[in-house]
Amino acid sequence: MNKLDKIEYFTEMAESMFGKHWKMPLSEFFGVTDRTIRRWATGENEIPDEAIRGMLSFMYARIRAITAAADEIAMEFVTEDGYERIIYMPSMQIANMRIDLDVETREWFDIDGKLYAIHSDGTVIDMSGNNAALPDGVSIEQLYYAKKSYIENPENQIAEN
Repeated sequence: MNKLDKIEYFTEMAESMFGKHWKMPLSEFFGVTDRTIRRWATGENEIPDEAIRGMLSFMYARIRAITAAADEIAMEFVTEDGYERIIYMPSMQIANMRIDLDVETREWFDIDGKLYAIHSDGTVIDMSGNNAALPDGVSIEQLYYAKKSYIENPENQIAEN
């Protein structure tokens, strides 16, 4: 990996980990001065491979922790009275999150807190844009029923001027 690529990846990972003001928290994470971090970010000093690997390990650990917490919370909702497993998402602004997913030809659904879409050709994709199987016990018919129920609910009707 060339130096510029390494700096770009380093900066992208640091911002993903700590937000726009990442230099001070990253220096605390590594136990180095913020000056060292600035030198790595500008290319004045080489970024150690161990720093990149440490950041990757931290990111994967955070992903696992966040996923585990989300799964635990989602399971709590399942036991609540009135829980709706499938929710039609007609105003889903997915383009703000994933601009590469064509929103005009997909209908989005929240199934137990995870997003799935049905493409106009009937295929199902997940939030990452990958072909996906629906969760156990969920069928395409149930998704269309959730959409129909949403459309027929008077509370969801747009008032005419």
